Amino acid sequence: MFISKTKLGLALLAMTLIVPATAWATHSWPDVEDGRFYTDAVEWAKGNGMTTGCDAGTNFCPDRNVTRGENITFAKRYDDLVVQPALEDIEDNIATVASDVNNATRVYFARVEADGTVAKTSHTALTATNDSTGKYTVTLPENADNCTVNTALHWEHSGFLSGLGNVAYNNEALIWSAHDGDGDAKEVDVFVRDADDGAGTDVDDLPDTINLGFSVTAYCSDTFLIFDPGIIIPPIIVLP
Repeated sequence: MFISKTKLGLALLAMTLIVPATAWATHSWPDVEDGRFYTDAVEWAKGNGMTTGCDAGTNFCPDRNVTRGENITFAKRYDDLVVQPALEDIEDNIATVASDVNNATRVYFARVEADGTVAKTSHTALTATNDSTGKYTVTLPENADNCTVNTALHWEHSGFLSGLGNVAYNNEALIWSAHDGDGDAKEVDVFVRDADDGAGTDVDDLPDTINLGFSVTAYCSDTFLIFDPGIIIPPIIVLP
């Protein structure tokens, strides 16, 4: 929802006119009588800087006509002293809420087929490739250092054998992920290896690589800075 400053100013003015006025203990000018319909309004205007009175500030002159110049001056003071500060408060609150939202956990999901094709994803920036060195490279929508990544083998088959097929499929291979520190900051390496092959015939003396589909889920949030007041840092004294 977008609210223009003009609409917000009118809304604030409407609230000012509708909200019951609070009785004031004293009055700023002697010609403002107790109990008049404008008594509290005059004090409100004086307190918010919208009027300085008349006759060099000694009176308010409630029955005197208002000129066009005075009228536009009142409006300008109202905008400067009431509307704009209210807008700044709203903008500060929005910035605070946005910061809180950004710190909330962001979840990304994708299902990757055996050839590295992303079949389904919650975010178009989440991509995957089948690396020729025996691993998949998954690129997240943000820095992988902000994320915890979970992977699981995914076997899709229609019919009543689906559950049994998933059991056999997961027993066939091992899968794990690791942040690719040498590549793009958003990249995560996913390894799928043959669980039955213990000979160590693959790269880094690991079981053979196999191409199997998998799902990947990343839970990401901004880094929180924690200051421990219990740590005392002594002052540095430079002796002559």
